[in-house]
Amino acid sequence: MGQNLSGTDWKLLYASVTGTSHVKAGLPCQDFSLATEVETAGGSVLVAACSDGAGSAAMSQEGSRLACSQFVATASRMLTSRSVGDCINYPKVMEWYREVAGALHARSVELRCTPRDLACTLLTAVVGAGWAVLAQLGDGGIVARETDTYELIFWPESGEYLNTTRFITDADFEAHLQVAFRGYVRECALLSDGLQLVALNFAERNAHAAFFRPFFTTLRATADPAELVIDLRAFLDSASVNSRTDDDKTLLLATRTVPGGGV
Repeated sequence: MGQNLSGTDWKLLYASVTGTSHVKAGLPCQDFSLATEVETAGGSVLVAACSDGAGSAAMSQEGSRLACSQFVATASRMLTSRSVGDCINYPKVMEWYREVAGALHARSVELRCTPRDLACTLLTAVVGAGWAVLAQLGDGGIVARETDTYELIFWPESGEYLNTTRFITDADFEAHLQVAFRGYVRECALLSDGLQLVALNFAERNAHAAFFRPFFTTLRATADPAELVIDLRAFLDSASVNSRTDDDKTLLLATRTVPGGGV
């Protein structure tokens, strides 16, 4: 979906599409993303999440949806109930992720399944006026622009074996959570691992600026980001992208709104 939060600090655009391998197998899209803007005592804060359900997990599409929804709800609640400064630290980020893990475990009890059946990655961005907390568990990517450069914050983490990664339902997920603190982030993107081969430069282990720049240029120039959702979904499901990956694909974009259209 896309959002234009009039009078606030961010324009948001995000979408997920089912990978061709999932379509052929009759499987649902196991990706999910969600973003919102929260008004706090310290100003407006972006809260965003992206999750990729494990392909081998029976109900991972429900896990990814719950993980994003729970993170956004938890971070938003804490940001509005205490000073922002209390939330910009590693223990607080870990607390947010623990609440997500707890929600997934509780849901597995309700569904009479194992937590592994809801396995999913979780990438998040919480960005305020002059600070940002970026966190990642598993593969996929978080890209941020502080000045003129689009920077990949963490290289996607693989698991112990080929084509595996880490999930928030893992008993040892806390040991693999990566957290970065930044200053003034102008733009950021979250993407699932289905876009890694398209959006990331594996030789330099960084983001392809040529991939992200046109998206953000268009988003900044658009009055209503919701008008871009169809085009974004069409790109994610295009032949050029599907020739590089048959996995589910998610892209979430967030850019600051500034009077006069600058960034």
